[in-house]
Amino acid sequence: RVQTPEFLCFDDPLQCSPCHLNAIPTSLYCKDLRYLFTNPEKGLVLVKRLYEIGSQAALEQYWDHEAFREKIWAGQQRPSQAQALEAWAVTGFNFPPSMFQLHLQFIHLPLFPFHYNLFQSGEHFTRGRFFPLEYMKQALALGDAVRIENAGSCDIESLISKVKAAGVDYDQVYDAMVHKIHALQRKLSPWREADFRYRVMEGQVFEGRSAFPELDPKQVQKSDAQAMCNYGRPYEEGKPSGTYYQFAKAPEEVLAFEES
Repeated sequence: RVQTPEFLCFDDPLQCSPCHLNAIPTSLYCKDLRYLFTNPEKGLVLVKRLYEIGSQAALEQYWDHEAFREKIWAGQQRPSQAQALEAWAVTGFNFPPSMFQLHLQFIHLPLFPFHYNLFQSGEHFTRGRFFPLEYMKQALALGDAVRIENAGSCDIESLISKVKAAGVDYDQVYDAMVHKIHALQRKLSPWREADFRYRVMEGQVFEGRSAFPELDPKQVQKSDAQAMCNYGRPYEEGKPSGTYYQFAKAPEEVLAFEES
């Protein structure tokens, strides 16, 4: 979606909404969110920049597509600035991460029905594992009060406690995010029964009122995910295609965040 000498933004291969992006730094190596607290001031600049990359890509490549905006976002008026997408997206970091390079999850609501169901079941944006960008910004803005010298040896519960003692409560920010997800899922609500051939209830696949016990719900979901996924388009022989990062660097050119 976007590539610069310092950043890369791409579609999440396991996307859970029609617009689900990852933004990563490419000139710095930051193993996970804990290391941002070795230099909170610099960490705050970095997470804000990651948001700018993801939100600008969403604004220009999704909101500017009229048919997509009409279907997925209920014809909402295009925001004038990328910063306004904070109201429409869930953004944040996982810990432990799925890959050991800091990456901002930029997930523009609404979620796909399957993933909203997982969220309702407590299997997405898990409390204590997903760290909203808003929490990270508030926490890092505390500066020296939350500085951590040995980030790699700091357990995440201790980090949350340290930040809370300095004035930012993880649970309050997390609960506000949960409320936003439910509210926007109801507000936008783009999915119609006609959009899908099958529905799954209690592990059973149905088409209309007819049950199909021979169909595996996991395979149905896999087929849906491939049909709706943006990653790797256009497909070549049924498989994702791709390109190469234009600004690839030698290992010695990539600095560790805590040492840069």
